[in-house]
Amino acid sequence: MTAPRLIAIGPLHWTMGYDYLLAALSRLHQAGVPFTAQIVGSGPLYSDLRFAIGDIGLRDIVRLQPNFTPEQTTAALQEADVYVLTSHRDEIRPPLRDALALGKVVVAAAFPGIEQVVQNGINGYLTPPRDVYALADRLSQVLRSPDQHASTSDNPTGSPPAAAALNV
Repeated sequence: MTAPRLIAIGPLHWTMGYDYLLAALSRLHQAGVPFTAQIVGSGPLYSDLRFAIGDIGLRDIVRLQPNFTPEQTTAALQEADVYVLTSHRDEIRPPLRDALALGKVVVAAAFPGIEQVVQNGINGYLTPPRDVYALADRLSQVLRSPDQHASTSDNPTGSPPAAAALNV
């Protein structure tokens, strides 16, 4: 069985919150949660993120993919199990809509604009912005029981399915 695949897509800019994503992924790795992750994008933080990925021990788990064509980005999204959006901005990015259209599990920071598209527990999951612990816990739940989360539309109550929280 292959490890679940996470993907984040967007410019490598501080507003995308990749520092919070990497901190959450580090917590998952330390807790022994199996996964691989791909960050697709280019921008001014490429070198910083590449260094951080190695520095926190995620070099073999997290890939940084700059300069993907739109076709390569679409293919990477199709292969992923979970789409993660940790942006600090109240902005609906096209990959978010694409991930939802493809039926991917979506975990996103809860901003008013995002909340209009991602309804917690219905078509994805929302976490408080900039909250590494909540993001790590939600990703842990999703990654440890991917079958329960494959179709969040089966959960009209909005409450998360029972799953082991990270608790670290």
